[in-house]
Amino acid sequence: MTIVSRKAVAAPLLAVLVASAGLIEAGHAHDPVPADAQRGGTTRSPLFSIPLPDAPGKVMSAVLLTYAPGAATAVHDHPGTTVVYVLDGAIRSQIEGEPAAATYRAGQVFIEKPRAGHLVSENASATEPAKFLAIFISDEGEPVTRMRR
Repeated sequence: MTIVSRKAVAAPLLAVLVASAGLIEAGHAHDPVPADAQRGGTTRSPLFSIPLPDAPGKVMSAVLLTYAPGAATAVHDHPGTTVVYVLDGAIRSQIEGEPAAATYRAGQVFIEKPRAGHLVSENASATEPAKFLAIFISDEGEPVTRMRR
């Protein structure tokens, strides 16, 4: 997992969020995350899914996720590259091959490699909610999240 500075992503993320508001109103957003990807206390709001003009066959999708205190998602992976930006609170995350879960706080961003199992994805707090933005680059028509059973 790669950690990037807040300054490196603040302006691009703002542009993505502003652009997504218009796409949602225009009816172009869809739900790219399966319902069984979540356990109690997790809410998701799909923001957009758009083709990338300079990468034929690829799409960029974004989902705003909120974890209630103590909430988590089940073990899963993402077929494409995933960028996660923590907006509020803190989340714990562990990807296959990492020795332990890491905690990411508001303003931090990390990147997940394609097809790496997401073994831990949970709110780091038992008392405060956490909110984060997940941006996926994937093949058109492919789900952005796959559950592991």
